[in-house]
Amino acid sequence: GCSVYQTRPDTCRTFFCGWRLLASLSDAWRPDRSHILIRIVTDGPTLSTTFQLTGALSNEMKASLLHEVTSSIATRSNVYVSVFGQPGEVAIRFYLNEIMAPAIASRNVKLGMEVLDLAIEYCTRSPKQQVVLGQVTQDKNEN
Repeated sequence: GCSVYQTRPDTCRTFFCGWRLLASLSDAWRPDRSHILIRIVTDGPTLSTTFQLTGALSNEMKASLLHEVTSSIATRSNVYVSVFGQPGEVAIRFYLNEIMAPAIASRNVKLGMEVLDLAIEYCTRSPKQQVVLGQVTQDKNEN
């Protein structure tokens, strides 16, 4: 649990992880167990779902993530994967709908997993931006 749960900021009090909103997800998807934080927001007339990775995923959880990603795309949600960086960094989001389309159309799980792995790798290795006084600035160490 959270060490400041009783005194947590309003942002935390009003945030509901997708794990709590999506009845289809089991207890294994609880963020502290799955290492995935699900953000669901309205994006115009559609939903936008971001699966934010907060740690390493087991093979079983990665397979479950692939299933949820493809299911979300099938419902016409804009779907992203993201990987948390260090405190004070903005996480990179990778849009999955278009790049995942061939795997979904062919029902090719192996291809879907390869695409998901590439997207996660991209988010992990991409230069991060630093948050400074409520603004986002490019990392000065970036080449």
